[in-house]
Amino acid sequence: LAADASEFTNRLTCRDLTKCAIGQGKYVLITAEDGGIVNDPVLLRIEESRWWLALADADAGLWARGAAVSSGLDVKVREPDVHPVQVQGPKSKDTLVTLF
Repeated sequence: LAADASEFTNRLTCRDLTKCAIGQGKYVLITAEDGGIVNDPVLLRIEESRWWLALADADAGLWARGAAVSSGLDVKVREPDVHPVQVQGPKSKDTLVTLF
């Protein structure tokens, strides 16, 4: 695992992630160098040095890769082989109960 993963992830967002527990999820903003918003993913701390950002689009992943290259930190940015699905709306609970 990348030794600087937590520091790198904390640099990507304006939220303070230093107290984010393993297994805890948070809504975060990925911010650009000018303070603009690149993406607004859900973040999950998988392990001590492993974080998962459920990104809404590939451009944010490219942004993170670029930030990693120029960060000087020991990090690895990659896309896991998972396919999250979001179900929302007033009938979402009933839909999920029917499906699963």
